[in-house]
Amino acid sequence: RLGELGLPIPQFVGLVALDELDAVVSQCISSLNPRLQVARPEGGFTVTYFGTVGDTYDRISWAVDSCNAQYAVADLQVSTEPGPVEQAWSYADLTQRVLPCLRSIGVPVPSPPAEADFARGLGTASVFDPLSLIADDLAALERAEALCPPTATVMQAHLDGIEVSDLASEPGS
Repeated sequence: RLGELGLPIPQFVGLVALDELDAVVSQCISSLNPRLQVARPEGGFTVTYFGTVGDTYDRISWAVDSCNAQYAVADLQVSTEPGPVEQAWSYADLTQRVLPCLRSIGVPVPSPPAEADFARGLGTASVFDPLSLIADDLAALERAEALCPPTATVMQAHLDGIEVSDLASEPGS
């Protein structure tokens, strides 16, 4: 349909910062079709084309789609805030796998915090660390991490597609 309307295929222009994207795309839309009303409410932009049909609608749609295709966000960031699923899974893994495993190989294990307190610490420097009592003994720490991989290691391995059984052998094997 672009050919019928004599419209060019949009070309990628470049990367912009996330906080600049709405302004850049809005300006692009306005420059491609100055008759469009582009508003920039907090956290986005809107294009008003209510009641347009046919070629006019297609041209407006092309302007919006073209500008969205021309720019990408340069500073994409993955959220490091664990959500409720990660919090629950992490606590269950800690209390049902990691702590019993550490106890079985003779590592002194502190009592875990309540689940709500544990969840508040996830993703921060104050996260509960059952290996903190042996942090000064490098050999014991390496052995414990090899035989009883920490929850964060297991979660990252899962995200990377690595089988958990490939991370560690069972204690005593």
